[in-house]
Amino acid sequence: MTDTPLDFGDPADLDRLRRRFRAWLTDHPLPERLPDEPVPVFLHRWHRLLYSGGWVGLDVPVRYGGQGLSALHQVAISDELGACHAPGVPRIGYLAHALLEFGSEEQRRRWLPRMLAGDDVWCQGFSEPGAGSDLAGMSTVATPHEDHYTVRGQKLWTSYAQYSGLCLLLARTDRSAPAHRSISAFALPLDRPGVTVRPLRAANGDDEFCELFLDDVRV
Repeated sequence: MTDTPLDFGDPADLDRLRRRFRAWLTDHPLPERLPDEPVPVFLHRWHRLLYSGGWVGLDVPVRYGGQGLSALHQVAISDELGACHAPGVPRIGYLAHALLEFGSEEQRRRWLPRMLAGDDVWCQGFSEPGAGSDLAGMSTVATPHEDHYTVRGQKLWTSYAQYSGLCLLLARTDRSAPAHRSISAFALPLDRPGVTVRPLRAANGDDEFCELFLDDVRV
């Protein structure tokens, strides 16, 4: 077996990117969080500021609103933000790359530019009360109809769902299939009839986590 060396890109190119980003940060310092401003609202302002400078979605193709660079370029930006104790880049990489890998061309063009720009705010509907993060044990069901699905079930620990407009939702679509092969992903607008978002207030007063109730929601 032959060892394949890891490709860490062009060090000089990454160094130029870091220096350019440091100069941008000097001119665009982290904004102050306003009194009583919820954390996700503050982070969304920071998201839009980073995007305005071209620092969000560096490893997403240009045709979808990104910069067409590599994952290493995005990592370099995250590293610089950590070094100056600023919030990181928006946590949308897993959503963006799921769409890049599995979405249709229409879905990529529809959602990726708005996701990167912060025009759409997403959350993730995976965990459930009876299953935790064990997707094989989830019980939320999406029943197929001629031109839509109806979704019934409950999600838990859905971070900042009360500030989101869309949810990457997992639901079981084939009860006869093996547990790990019966799950489909949906882009669920949270303003649909039958969706209820209930924040869970922690002992320290934070309300990051939410319950998500789905009562025959049409998707």
